[in-house]
Amino acid sequence: MPHVLSIERIAEKRSREEGLQEGRQQGLRDCLIEAMALGLELRFGESGAGLSALVEKITDLDRLRKIKRAIAEGASLDAVAGLIE
Repeated sequence: MPHVLSIERIAEKRSREEGLQEGRQQGLRDCLIEAMALGLELRFGESGAGLSALVEKITDLDRLRKIKRAIAEGASLDAVAGLIE
């Protein structure tokens, strides 16, 4: 029976670690979206703020980082919108 307990512990540990990783990814996504919403509004006003709803639907962190970088580097509204849509 001790082997079963060891296997259960390993499975629980892996599950916990996976849950923590997913939580970190979700937290990072939420922060990126919040930062971009602010950046869009500050840089482009109402036109940029209107893109925030589209940004919130994006789940790919690499894509979110690319959009954030474009905003920070001064890309045009059309260029940023092209990355979002």
